[in-house]
Amino acid sequence: MANNRSRALFYTIFDIQFTGINTDDRLVEIGLLQMDHRGHIIREYETLLNPERPINNAALHGISEGMVENAPTFEEVAETVEDFITKTDYLFAFNLPLKWRMLGYAFMHTRRPIPQTQAQCLQAFIRRVAPQSPRKLKDICTSHGVSLFNPHRSLPRVQALAKVLDQYLGELPQGESQFHRSALQELPLSQAYTREQSEDESLARAPILERLASGLHGSTENPSFDAYFELLDLVFADSILEPQEALALFQRAAELGMSRKDTDAAHERYVQGLLQVAYQDGYYTEMEAEHLEAVARALKVEDVVRDNSAEVLPLYPRDLRGKVVALSGAPRGRLGEQRVNRKRFAELVREAGLEYRSEVTPETDYVVFEEADASCDKLRAAKTHQVTLVSEQVFWNWLGIQVL
Repeated sequence: MANNRSRALFYTIFDIQFTGINTDDRLVEIGLLQMDHRGHIIREYETLLNPERPINNAALHGISEGMVENAPTFEEVAETVEDFITKTDYLFAFNLPLKWRMLGYAFMHTRRPIPQTQAQCLQAFIRRVAPQSPRKLKDICTSHGVSLFNPHRSLPRVQALAKVLDQYLGELPQGESQFHRSALQELPLSQAYTREQSEDESLARAPILERLASGLHGSTENPSFDAYFELLDLVFADSILEPQEALALFQRAAELGMSRKDTDAAHERYVQGLLQVAYQDGYYTEMEAEHLEAVARALKVEDVVRDNSAEVLPLYPRDLRGKVVALSGAPRGRLGEQRVNRKRFAELVREAGLEYRSEVTPETDYVVFEEADASCDKLRAAKTHQVTLVSEQVFWNWLGIQVL
C-alpha cells in the first residue's frame, strides 16, 4: 500500500510459534494485530495450528500436541493471514528476520507465494527512535510500562508490542510525529524481506550483523562448521539468541555430530570471522561493537571480542605497503599445520609488501604483540617512540591471512 499522508496508515504486528527453525518445520500458533497510526486496534486474530508433525519443543512455548490435535493447518488459515499482510502499510515482528523466514516457509509448504509488503524489525525500529532501549522483549515492555502477561504465546506478545509501538506512532506533537515517521520510513531493510531491490542497495541497507555475515566468504576446512554457521547467521540477524533458537542450535550441532568442544570452537571462529569483516573497511564502529558483543555474550565467547576491543585495536589501515613492522615476543599463531615462528613471521610480512625490522625505532609504524607485557623492552620502546601497538591476531586479520 502506498504511504499517503492523506489517509490513515495501518500497521500489523504478527508473532508465531513453531516446531523448530529448519525448512521442514511447521507453525503451531500465529497471532496478528492490526492498528492505525492513532493506536486504534482495527482487528486481531489468533489460532493454534496443527503442524501435522511431532512437537518436540513444547517446553518453550507451552503448546502440546494434544492442544493442536483439532486445530486448523496453516493452509486452512493462509488466506486470512495473507489478508492481514496485504492490507497494511508496515508489517512488524519481534525478531523479524527469523519470524519472516518461518512464515515464508509456511506459505511455501502451501505452495502459495508469501505476500509482498514493507516488513520492519520492531527491535530495530524502537532502538532507532529510542537508542537506549533494551533488546529483550520482556525488558522492552518493562521499560515502556507495558505488562507482558504470557511472553511465550503469540497474541499476548503482539498485544504488548502494539502498546509499545503506540508510544511512537500515536498522537504526538507534529515535529516529533514527523521524526518518528521518518525513522520508520528510513529504517534499513534486509534483502530477505524487502520489495524489489538491487543486490547492492539491499546490502547497503541491511541490518549490521547481516552486513557483516554477508562478508564472511569461502568455507572452512570443516563442513560441519559451514552448516552450523548458516544457522548462526539466521538466529543472530537481530543480535538476540532466544530459547527457541538456542534449542535449534543445540539440535543442529547434534545432527552434525559436533561435540561440545566443536561447538565452542565454532562459536569462537564465527565471532572472529565477524570481527575480521568489521575491521576490513577501516572502521570498527560503536554499533558494530555493540552487536558483536551481544553475539559473543550469547555464545559465551566474550573473550574473543574483549581481546580485540576497540580500546586495543587500531583502525584497519587502508594501505599497509611500505609500513615498518616489528615483533614483540614470539608469535603463537598457526598457518595450517605449521607454527608461525619469527622467521616465518618476517617472511609473511615482506610478502605482504611491508618491511620487517627486529628492533623498534622512531621509523617503526607498528609493533605486533601477543601479550601486552609492560615490562617488555620493545613495548616500552614503542611507547617511547609513540608507535602503534597491534595484537598478533588483528595484524593477521589486516593482512587477510588465516592464522589461527
